Amino acid sequence: MTRTKYAAKNTFADSFHRLLHDHFTGKINTITGYIDLIADNNGSDQEINERCLEIITSARDKAKTAVEEYLQLIKGLKSNGTVNITQIILDAVNQKIYACKSDGLFSIPDGYKPGTELTITYNHLGNDTVYPLKITITLDPRVPNLETMYSLFIGAIGNFVSNAVKAMDALKDKDEKELRIEQTYIDNTLEIKITDTGVGIDDDLKSKLFREVVQGFTKHGQLSQGIGLKGTYKYWTETLGGTISFESESDKGTTFTLILPYTPNSSPAKQ
Repeated sequence: MTRTKYAAKNTFADSFHRLLHDHFTGKINTITGYIDLIADNNGSDQEINERCLEIITSARDKAKTAVEEYLQLIKGLKSNGTVNITQIILDAVNQKIYACKSDGLFSIPDGYKPGTELTITYNHLGNDTVYPLKITITLDPRVPNLETMYSLFIGAIGNFVSNAVKAMDALKDKDEKELRIEQTYIDNTLEIKITDTGVGIDDDLKSKLFREVVQGFTKHGQLSQGIGLKGTYKYWTETLGGTISFESESDKGTTFTLILPYTPNSSPAKQ
């Protein structure tokens, strides 16, 4: 197993300019991908077309909102708000599992309460096959609110969730696949672990995963993890002042660990 850890030193303004680029580009890629899917479908399956149009509309609205919020924040026209981190994680799972071409049947139960382990297995629609995907979520009910922008935080968590599912889609010869998300808050420090049982990250990509816009491939020739992580890394390490590390093994999976020290109802960047 290989463990890599990074520290960031660039400016606040630069990190937000890069976040704007990466997040906006990601939404455009989503729209383009689903337009291509509609074209490939050639109108033969109305249900697929309708689902694609829903995702395209959602991506368009999120791109517009992200652009407006980032520009306002950079110009000093909008301050941070207080966000519920636990709810953001649940929102990210609901949004990104659907965006990763699921069959639309997955959702977090409305009655779920943090403090207990939630396990759901459903039939996930991957790139070209349907397979059972197990999702396990353990959230600490003691996690306090945080002063930051909702769209930036959910974008960061969502990137890891989305890439984890794509990594499992790329691993064809494995029947049991699991996405595990664990969140704790101990000694004024938030820790979020996102683990997948996918293809893993190739050694030659590990050193540049957060430094370049990586769209890497594994030895299987399949798309691997790394899309959008440069912008996410900058937001988490520079704007919030946290750290990101990961462990990855070929054909067995990857765990990303996000650490963020902060006190209740505070802005980490001001500490």
